[in-house]
Amino acid sequence: MISTLWRGSAVLLAALLQSGTVLYLGTSISGGDAVTYLGLSDYWLSTGDLLSPDAFEGNFWPAGYPGFLALFAWAGENQIIAIRMAQILLAAAIALMAGVLADQISRKAGTVTTVLVAFSPTSLWAVWAIGYELVLGFLLMTALVLAMRSATSGNRVSSTTAGLLFGLAILVQFRAVLAVLLIVVLVGAQSKRVGAYLSMGALVPVLLWSVRSFIALGTPAPWSANGPYNLWNGNNPVATGHNVFPLPDLPAGYTSYTSAALDWIVQNPADFAVLTAKKFLFLFEPTRISGISDPFPGEILVTGLEVVLAAFLVSGTVLFLSLRLISRERELQPLDAPFWFAVAYLLPNVVFIVEARFAIPVHAVLIAVSVGAFYVLHVKLSSRTQLLSRSAS
Repeated sequence: MISTLWRGSAVLLAALLQSGTVLYLGTSISGGDAVTYLGLSDYWLSTGDLLSPDAFEGNFWPAGYPGFLALFAWAGENQIIAIRMAQILLAAAIALMAGVLADQISRKAGTVTTVLVAFSPTSLWAVWAIGYELVLGFLLMTALVLAMRSATSGNRVSSTTAGLLFGLAILVQFRAVLAVLLIVVLVGAQSKRVGAYLSMGALVPVLLWSVRSFIALGTPAPWSANGPYNLWNGNNPVATGHNVFPLPDLPAGYTSYTSAALDWIVQNPADFAVLTAKKFLFLFEPTRISGISDPFPGEILVTGLEVVLAAFLVSGTVLFLSLRLISRERELQPLDAPFWFAVAYLLPNVVFIVEARFAIPVHAVLIAVSVGAFYVLHVKLSSRTQLLSRSAS
């Protein structure tokens, strides 16, 4: 009862603070992606536009997040405020569900997780940003929680709903497909029926979008067309691991981004290995809230918190791996699936380009894993201290 009160109070207080910042920002936005996403959302407002070959710049951009933005077109000049207010609700839901994941270790760990996620600087970042990260995080987290519960309950409705949400997540960011496949396999190993419901649910939005793509472009591919562009962006002689603009020209004799990138990887394996390692580390950098907003009150404090959170995630995930792989701590076993789910989401990013914000959709999952790991370590050390005290006495 007390833990529920703490969680509710923390989420409510965080939402009120976020609402104040949203009103402070008003309708201002920052970043080219935000402008692009808002423009693309117009394609969802009529069937003719949606089926146009030019829609979403010929499918270069994923259509999932613009579809979410289109839900708020009714707000007119206040559309940005309405979107951010809705994203506050998504952030609150993510915090509560992260607590549910950590509850598998202990209620205390779940409460701490909820509070940390609710007040995390990346939650504030994602509420402010007109970007896909928070919507994708909500879809993945909700689907993950439902899928894990369905694995034991066998509930058809919840497992199918989880699948539908996974399918929508894939339309928001296709690189989530590896994480979705992992959960389908893990859940399917426990219950083939639930795994089948998950698969069928996920296929519904993906197949519907494939039909739309076939009608509009003549190809049923459900993914966006920017993969080759980003592959060459992240793997070329001047690649940094981050977005490079303008994009380097293709070498003489090449007409395909994909072939140029793959040949560079094959011809420069050492450089590729170093670059890939850098990309992975970039995923755990501070998210830098200042990148999506004009200067705001408390910017230095929030920036400091971003550094602290990044350090916590790195140390927590390393500790989790150490406890599970070296010490074989069974208490942490319930968090195996969430941990590897987060890893499966992160890994495809290093093939292309990486920004710290790309990890935001699974930050809440990693916070739950990290809190669980530190909690188990604390209990373990406390038990040893008590035994030593009894032995001494």
